[in-house]
Amino acid sequence: MARKRAGMAPVDVASALELEWNLKINQADISEIERHARMVRDIELKTLAAVLNVESRSLLDWTGEAVTLTSG
Repeated sequence: MARKRAGMAPVDVASALELEWNLKINQADISEIERHARMVRDIELKTLAAVLNVESRSLLDWTGEAVTLTSG
């Protein structure tokens, strides 16, 4: 999981997105994204990748149309 490899809890990701990028995604949103229960906008994908220090495409789940923070 990209988030866990980065040593971050969902709340840490949400805080970093708001502080570093002024993007308001809360902890519940992060959990929904990880469960594929919430769509991700392009700017969210870009900023999530930056916060997690990975390439955007590494967060894509190519088995469907969902974006996942749990990719390898």
